[in-house]
Amino acid sequence: MAEKNKVRIQIELDREKYEELQKLLEKTGTRTMKDFFNNAITLLKWALKKRSEGALIVAMNEEQKSYVELEMPILEAAVRQVFTEKESK
Repeated sequence: MAEKNKVRIQIELDREKYEELQKLLEKTGTRTMKDFFNNAITLLKWALKKRSEGALIVAMNEEQKSYVELEMPILEAAVRQVFTEKESK
């Protein structure tokens, strides 16, 4: 019997994305989709919080003294929403 506060989610992926997901599970040693998605949600929440605080999300190479900023439309959309909400208050 399922618990009342659990929800089942079903998604469709094309074969290429499914294989990519399987490779990520293997590379990360993640045993279940639930664990994988919980980690992905944690990472996205952290990135959203940092971008909303005005920080950039970057990959830094200290040896080469270079960095690359992570660019994701989902992050920028959330930042715009946060700043719109702040301005309307």
